[in-house]
Amino acid sequence: TAVYALAFSPDGHQLAIGSSDGIVRLLDLRLQEVVLTLRGHESEITNVVFSPDGRRIATASGQHDPHLCGSHVDNTVRIWDAETGVQSAVLRGHAFGALGGEVLRQKEGV
Repeated sequence: TAVYALAFSPDGHQLAIGSSDGIVRLLDLRLQEVVLTLRGHESEITNVVFSPDGRRIATASGQHDPHLCGSHVDNTVRIWDAETGVQSAVLRGHAFGALGGEVLRQKEGV
């Protein structure tokens, strides 16, 4: 599994890791272990970002070049609770999955 996206939490204690398998793993850097696994995307994770307060994570999935991977393209941005892993929103149709950070900033009013 290749790593495509990384984001540190605002407090620097966690690292969100987006992978080619469509899964985001939340690593607690103090414990040095995965404490949360976010599943829901159907293709590779292309962007991960924490909200400024660290309470939410936006993940984006899509393909930059459909010839590099399979023919399936997810093209969604998903918003998750960073503590529980509960998904609170799915936004569909975002080309290349590059809009995750911007969507979360707009959702948070930043």
